[in-house]
Amino acid sequence: MRLKINIEHNYTATIFCCIFLCLFLSACKKDKVDPDINNNTQASLMIFFKGIVGAEEFVMNQIYTHNLGYPYRFETVKFYASNFTLTKENGDKLNLDTVILVDFYNGHLNAGSSGELLCVDVPVTNYTQLDFTVGLDSSINHADPANYPPDHPLSTYQGTHWGWAGGYRFAQFEGKVDTSLSTTQTLNHSFVYHTGFVDLIREIELNTSFSMSDGQKTSLKINVDLEKIFHNNGNTIDPKIDFFTHATGNDFPLAEKVANHFKNAFSVSN
Repeated sequence: MRLKINIEHNYTATIFCCIFLCLFLSACKKDKVDPDINNNTQASLMIFFKGIVGAEEFVMNQIYTHNLGYPYRFETVKFYASNFTLTKENGDKLNLDTVILVDFYNGHLNAGSSGELLCVDVPVTNYTQLDFTVGLDSSINHADPANYPPDHPLSTYQGTHWGWAGGYRFAQFEGKVDTSLSTTQTLNHSFVYHTGFVDLIREIELNTSFSMSDGQKTSLKINVDLEKIFHNNGNTIDPKIDFFTHATGNDFPLAEKVANHFKNAFSVSN
């Protein structure tokens, strides 16, 4: 008899739960769904991050000239890009669940390289804008890097993690400079600029028009002008004076200036 009572009780409870769930779902307001989200017709969008220094092509360890006359070279250029969003011709947004670590050591050791590549499949249609974030949302920033495989952009092996409290370095710019203005170009003075923390997330908005065609690959080149880290819109960072920041304490204002300068380093071309 006990078994029969339990079965009847569970059956009644199940019916009640189903009725409640149906009523609950019918009362919920549905979010706007991207009309192309289930579009099976997709094509490959190849986004290249290409380093430049003013009018010059960027090559890792090559010597360039600061606007104050100092010869310098970059030895590390890394930054996280996330929250990629494409705007369609009709104004709809397409969010790409993508986080990448752009490391110029991989794609800029020699002249003539195409740069660092992000390849994604997107619906076939016309697009007018590409947006992304330099940095990481809080939930990602404070995730455990040990949970990711070694080749993942958020893995411990990338050397970009400060620890749980600090999270990830959003951008790392390191190199050498000769601030003596001598003709020997003895680059013996280091500069280290690391940004991070939620206050230094920067949103990048790039207006561009391109069409995705069925079965075709489309390329976008995002130019990253590293010269603007030092000099941008009339503001100059002098590596002789301001040469180190980890975005904490007294050196936070320098990290903020680096993040603001870097925000304006991006431009796009097809």
